[in-house]
Amino acid sequence: MAYVRGNLALKEKKIQRTPERYRETTKVVSRKGLLSTQEKLLYLFTIVVCSLVAGVIIWRYAQIYDLNMQMQKMNREVQVMKKEIAVLKTEKEKLSSPAAIYDRAVALGFQPKSKKAGD
Repeated sequence: MAYVRGNLALKEKKIQRTPERYRETTKVVSRKGLLSTQEKLLYLFTIVVCSLVAGVIIWRYAQIYDLNMQMQKMNREVQVMKKEIAVLKTEKEKLSSPAAIYDRAVALGFQPKSKKAGD
C-alpha cells in the first residue's frame, strides 16, 4: 500500500496507462557553418603559392637537366676532336719529310713538275 500524504485510509488507485506506440523525440542537428570568404581566399592563396613554388622548383630542375645534357654533348664532341687531332698529328709526322710528301703525292696521282729551262 502506498503512503499518500500521511493518510493510510485512502484507497489505492490503479492508474491505467495506455501503452505508448512511439515516443516522439527531437534530435538536435548542428550544422557546421560555411567557410567565410576570407578563409576561402586564404586557402586559395595558399594553394596558388604552393603551386608557384613547385613550378619554380621543377623549372630549375629542367634547366639543370638541360645544362647537363649540353655538357655531355660538348664532352663527346671534345673526345671526337681529340681523336681527329691525334690522327692528324700522326699524318703530319708521316708527311714531315720531303720524300714522304713526294711518295704520298704520287700515290694520290699527282705528276711531278717538269723542270723547264727558265726555272
